[in-house]
Amino acid sequence: MAKPLFNLAPGMYPTMQLVPPFRFEGVTMRVFPLLADMERVQRFVDAYVNDIAPPEVGQFRVFLPYVYLQILHYGKMAVESANLGWIAQHEINLTIPLAWYTKEGHQLVFKDWVYLTPHIFVDNPLSMTTGRGVYGWPKSPGHLVPTASGWVDDPTAGRILARVNAPRGTLLEIEEVASLSPFETPSRWLSQGIDMLQGMGLWRERPGGAPANAVRMARDLGRFVVGLHTSTPYWIALTLKQFRDAAQPEIADYQGFVTTKMLIDSIKQVGFFGDRHLLSGDVTGGYRIRLHEHAGVSLGDVLGLEITGPRERGAHGEPVSVLEPVFPFWLHFDMKYPRGDVLAWRTPFSDGWRSDGGLPLSTPATHPEPLPRFNTARGVAFEPAPGPFHRPDATLRVLPMLADRAKLQAFCDASFGAMLKDTPYRVEAWGTYVYMVASSFDEDRDLEMLLPILWHFNGELQGRALVPVFCYANRDAAAIARSEVCGIPTLPAEFASPADGWMDPAGPSPRMPRPLLTVLADVLPTLGYGQKAERRRLIEIVQGSTTPPVSTTSFLLNETFPQHVEQEDHALGPLSMTGSLDILTVKQFRDAQDPIAACYQSVVLLERVFEQVLEVDEIKNRLEIRLHAYPSQPIVETLGLHWKAVDVSGTAEVYVLEPIRPFWARVAMRQHLGRNLAMRAGSKQWVIPPRDET
Repeated sequence: MAKPLFNLAPGMYPTMQLVPPFRFEGVTMRVFPLLADMERVQRFVDAYVNDIAPPEVGQFRVFLPYVYLQILHYGKMAVESANLGWIAQHEINLTIPLAWYTKEGHQLVFKDWVYLTPHIFVDNPLSMTTGRGVYGWPKSPGHLVPTASGWVDDPTAGRILARVNAPRGTLLEIEEVASLSPFETPSRWLSQGIDMLQGMGLWRERPGGAPANAVRMARDLGRFVVGLHTSTPYWIALTLKQFRDAAQPEIADYQGFVTTKMLIDSIKQVGFFGDRHLLSGDVTGGYRIRLHEHAGVSLGDVLGLEITGPRERGAHGEPVSVLEPVFPFWLHFDMKYPRGDVLAWRTPFSDGWRSDGGLPLSTPATHPEPLPRFNTARGVAFEPAPGPFHRPDATLRVLPMLADRAKLQAFCDASFGAMLKDTPYRVEAWGTYVYMVASSFDEDRDLEMLLPILWHFNGELQGRALVPVFCYANRDAAAIARSEVCGIPTLPAEFASPADGWMDPAGPSPRMPRPLLTVLADVLPTLGYGQKAERRRLIEIVQGSTTPPVSTTSFLLNETFPQHVEQEDHALGPLSMTGSLDILTVKQFRDAQDPIAACYQSVVLLERVFEQVLEVDEIKNRLEIRLHAYPSQPIVETLGLHWKAVDVSGTAEVYVLEPIRPFWARVAMRQHLGRNLAMRAGSKQWVIPPRDET
């Protein structure tokens, strides 16, 4: 069964999402095995995987009394098939080693070792969007922060080597402690050895605990160890790929199990941490992991990690658990990251689990399969907020920009026309404006390029809506929620709004251009030249004018611009701040096995209601918009925006535009849950819900 192609219309998806396979060069992995209660870890694995997986996928059993804390530095992550460009990142994860069994007759037969990573934190937004959207890695934003030593104050105190920060605060710290004498180091080898025997099914009865499976485990483990020196070793990553439904967030609109065989090209170095401690019998290597609890969620409790001593308190009063690793070690290697294998997938309309080819995996039930619930075993605090959203006092800055009508219609045709040609839906551009809307509420900042459209069903006009094209948010979690739940393609970005320059040397002169907002994001400066992704300026909003009165070698003037300004003197149009605004989006995710295809696509209609307009006025000061042109962010070209000048003096072309009748408003607004107008997965056939249920 043929899958639908992933929609490549610019702006309709996070344009910096990379496409596998990849190659990783200069990977440094620090591994801290943390003691864990095997039964509690197994309960988590059951809730997260085994309880929902179809029999054809198999069962996954905990076989070691450890959860691995892994801290990685990727020196170079690049697309393997083309010299497109590359990124670098730090990653922190908690990984559970598992034994994978498949059912043969009435017996569970050992298949291979797999690694399940329920928590992973990265500091690169491009890696985050790719990992989540393609493979289903549950990546969240996190940053590795080096710390200063406290040795001067207390030479016997623990030394914090690194700190991992997440949006909610400090996630964990890695501490190096003073050496212990051999007599102070307790031995845990007996209890841990018994746990390992239990994990292999040799100590007591357990599923899959047959001697034949123990032989298979030993054989495969031996093959892996020998392979480190004689062939290409690998490990298999297991992920649960799932996304919340826009209309019913407690339901998963797509859920699938993916395995990916990571291939190690070459191992360059391997070593243990804390040689001096190990020689004295301290298997921790002299390291402690301080795990901070936030929002009432403790990763240590969820994963059954063994805590050393009583809980402490962090800088903000949060509980802190101290964990001791066992034989921490590190590796330096190169690896290949291929496409994944989809073991099984399901949607609310698939009638149960299906294979990658779309065939039913189990005998269809007499009664309809229950709707797949979004799995929250990891903890709700680590999942993107599903909505609905309420902003009781938000400030909107609306900048209407003139655009070419033919370009706007071409965008609608590319984004909706080809996809929906066999459905009753039609979408057409409405007007000759694109609206840039910069919003602020509390600490949240976002910017959207909104295209007005009219949408039809069976030839009848259903209403007008706005299509979000290029969108940015200052919080990674907000960008994830907007993209994955609502279908609004949002790129994490940095928003810089400088303090008022009234006391600057230039003085308060109205003739002096004054920056109001700068949006920066990670981009590939050029495509096809193997350049590293960099954080660059994308959008600038300036009060005053940066363009000279006449053309220079640095500026190319658009002679037709003044005529368009005279022809279009009223730009408020759809954004007149009355009633509500409908948002029309295409929600889609790449297939892990065939990433040029989509594993799921839907057309979603969202309603934003203005409950109260607290204040509204035109912006009387002259504004300019400066749009920096990059291949991955072709804003002006895609939307046919009318510019008045092009600055070619820097590393990238900068298109200078002047908004028509910009205004601002303070509003109380609410975004309701979405309506799925059409959905498809596993085939090109759309499922259209009955009109009274959409």
